[in-house]
Amino acid sequence: MHELSLAQAMVEQLEGVARREGAKKIVKINLVLGAMSGVERDPFEFVFPIVSEGTVLEGAILDFEEVPVKVRCRECEQESLPSFPIIL
Repeated sequence: MHELSLAQAMVEQLEGVARREGAKKIVKINLVLGAMSGVERDPFEFVFPIVSEGTVLEGAILDFEEVPVKVRCRECEQESLPSFPIIL
């Protein structure tokens, strides 16, 4: 489950930002997940409270925005939402 390492890395990075900005608490985190990012929301939400315990992010709300895959035609520049599976 790579969501654990991603959540740990996010907590470390945001702790650094909080220190640099003088923030004592982070209360909400906005996350954008692409449909093909390979990150699953449920496991990420499960591990986040564990890795954020004792940090400035403890108790923070995760606000997810899930965005679909868009493809663009190289010839006409038209964008569309593909059907899966995608064959390139």
